[in-house]
Amino acid sequence: MPHGRLELPTPASRECLHVEPYKHDAITNYASGALAHSLHIHHMTRSTAVLEALHTLCRWARGSATLQQVIRGCRVPRPPPRARAPRLGGAPQRHAVCDRVFTVCTRTAALTQQMKPKKPNSAQRKVARVRLADGRRVLAYIPGEGHTVQEHAVVVLRGGRVQDLPGVRYHIVRGAGDVQGVAGRRRATPDRQC
Repeated sequence: MPHGRLELPTPASRECLHVEPYKHDAITNYASGALAHSLHIHHMTRSTAVLEALHTLCRWARGSATLQQVIRGCRVPRPPPRARAPRLGGAPQRHAVCDRVFTVCTRTAALTQQMKPKKPNSAQRKVARVRLADGRRVLAYIPGEGHTVQEHAVVVLRGGRVQDLPGVRYHIVRGAGDVQGVAGRRRATPDRQC
C-alpha cells in the first residue's frame, strides 16, 4: 500500500464479505464518494468501518454551518422563550387574594373601558383581579359555570391564558382555597362535590 493512501473495499470484495448495501440517501452517497475521491482513497479496505466513518462524516457535514454562515452570525443563540405566566415566578401555582370580581362582556366593556372578548366571540366572562404575595395584581379567569369567589377570598392561581380575553394569562383553580368546585359536577377533580 502506498504511503498516505487508504484502501477501501472494492465492489467485488464487498460482495464476498456479505456487506449490506448502504441505505442512506443519494446525497450522502454522492458526498461520501466525492470525499473519498478528494482524499485520494482509490482502493477499498476489507473493513466497513471506513465506509461508516465516511457516511457519518458526510451526514455531519451536511448539517453544519458553512464559513460564510458563521461569519454572518448564524450561531448566535436564540433568546429564551417568553414566559407564559411570568408572575408565577416559575412555580406551577401561587396563592393570591381576590381584590375584585367582575364580569366582562361587550356592553360593560364599552361603558367601563375594560377588556372584552375578541371578535368574533361575544359572551360574559367571569374575571377576578387578584393580588399576589409580592403585591402585584393580575387578572385571572374563573372557569366553570357559577362561582363563589368574593372579595378578600384566598385563591390559587395557575398559568393558562384565555384565548379571547387579551391580558388574562392566569386561571383560578376550582376547589382550592376559598373557591368551591363547580356545583353538580362529579367527573372532574378537584371540582368534585360529594
